[in-house]
Amino acid sequence: MRTIHVHRASDSRLRFVFDDAVLSVSLAADATFADIAQALGEAEFRHGGNPLAIDVTLALPSILSAGAGLSG
Repeated sequence: MRTIHVHRASDSRLRFVFDDAVLSVSLAADATFADIAQALGEAEFRHGGNPLAIDVTLALPSILSAGAGLSG
């Protein structure tokens, strides 16, 4: 079985990487794809084009961050 390596994140973040900047915003625990699409639309408007990359970092629920590992 494949092992999943988990990096502990303190909060969920959404990052858009553009040619000239990186925009990082908090991501709500109950965020939907529509919320991400809206954030992307606003970021594209401010930076004049599509991002080179989109990075999503999700915080683990407290029950998982208490020491339990993930494997699968």
